[in-house]
Amino acid sequence: MFDTTSAAESADIGLNLKPDAGLEAVEGYTQMGGTDKSGTIGLGNSFIYFPAPNADGEVGLQQHVDKWLQWYWAYDSVAGLQDPRATAYFGTYRGHDRIIYWREVY
Repeated sequence: MFDTTSAAESADIGLNLKPDAGLEAVEGYTQMGGTDKSGTIGLGNSFIYFPAPNADGEVGLQQHVDKWLQWYWAYDSVAGLQDPRATAYFGTYRGHDRIIYWREVY
């Protein structure tokens, strides 16, 4: 089970969002269409949906999880176990002029 309700950094569980200026209203949802803010992780997969903001920028994400889901994300045992982190980018990406064809495979 996970929660996308914006949480303070000291929260034990939930999604902590650190948006750029102009993206403060961005919220994460567990269902398409902006419904539900809690969901389950099945077979190691889950999705967080964001409604498209009217500004460019990025939002830092940190999902506060139970201790057994934490990992050495900094690849350093000195830093210890940490919550998973990611970044959501909003806006357009032009790419590089020398790339003729770009395809993302999931």
